[in-house]
Amino acid sequence: MISAWEATPEMVTMTPEEVRKRKLPMREKERLKNLAAMPDEQIDISDISGIADFSGGVRGRFYRAVTQSVTIRLNAPDVDGS
Repeated sequence: MISAWEATPEMVTMTPEEVRKRKLPMREKERLKNLAAMPDEQIDISDISGIADFSGGVRGRFYRAVTQSVTIRLNAPDVDGS
């Protein structure tokens, strides 16, 4: 079995923007490809702590809707509804 820690031994802190822009080295692509091909039962995740209590969870805490200002011109009869 391969543990989750063995799959990615280096700990790196990145901003979300850095994660989106980064290009994976060939070695890391191969590791991810091999890990994706493994059945779930063969991946040892015992070193990752699980969360059993979600009572303090907040849905959508980090979600921010994308908004855009829009201007439209309508003919007066269309706005009146007559």
